[in-house]
Amino acid sequence: MRRLEAKGTTIAYARTGAGPPIVPMHGADADHSIVARLSAQPDNHRAVIVYGRRDSGDTGKPGQLSMLEDLGHDAAALIKKLDIENVYGTSNGGLITEVLAGS
Repeated sequence: MRRLEAKGTTIAYARTGAGPPIVPMHGADADHSIVARLSAQPDNHRAVIVYGRRDSGDTGKPGQLSMLEDLGHDAAALIKKLDIENVYGTSNGGLITEVLAGS
């Protein structure tokens, strides 16, 4: 996985495919592997960027209590640094997309 720094947090992510990128955001009791199937699909029209949120996968800040606002800030940093326009979330990932919409 690649990594980027955002406000003291190291965010681990992977990009596959070509075309405009989309970021699927997983639920609270999961990690990026639950949406990895999307990145494995041969699709020349869309890039898929999967990332590990705080306290899941290879992203920094393990063991610290993360608030929804923190997760939203991390996602916003990823989206800004990678120039992403499309996201979608399920369960807790949907709540993070709401935080993004409000910022």
